[in-house]
Amino acid sequence: MERIDNEFNITEMGAQNAPTQNIEWQGRDIEYNTGPLIDGNYGGAKVIRTFELELPKGMPVSERVSNEEMLDYHGKKIKMFLWKDGLEQDGPMKLVYNKIDPNKFAIIVVAKPKAGATLLETPMSLNNL
Repeated sequence: MERIDNEFNITEMGAQNAPTQNIEWQGRDIEYNTGPLIDGNYGGAKVIRTFELELPKGMPVSERVSNEEMLDYHGKKIKMFLWKDGLEQDGPMKLVYNKIDPNKFAIIVVAKPKAGATLLETPMSLNNL
């Protein structure tokens, strides 16, 4: 990354509402020549799992429990699924409701392999997604 410094001096001629008519200004433009951002394949493997669930048919939206209660209830079961696959949760779970059908929702979990676990899925870097 190369830094480019351009210093400049400008005189503002005939300045209004100022103590003097000609004001000297000094400044500097700072730019960086950068190439494209490239993922260097650093860090550990992360696995994103999505669990799609559905509320009982005909349940009014007003009777729906809060997002926290929903995550508490389903979170324990999801952690068991992750454990069975040799994964552990790495960050908070996210609950997303379907915009077309309000009775459907998904819980998204970012997980990482447990120590000593073999990851059978092929990891990909951000550049390959």
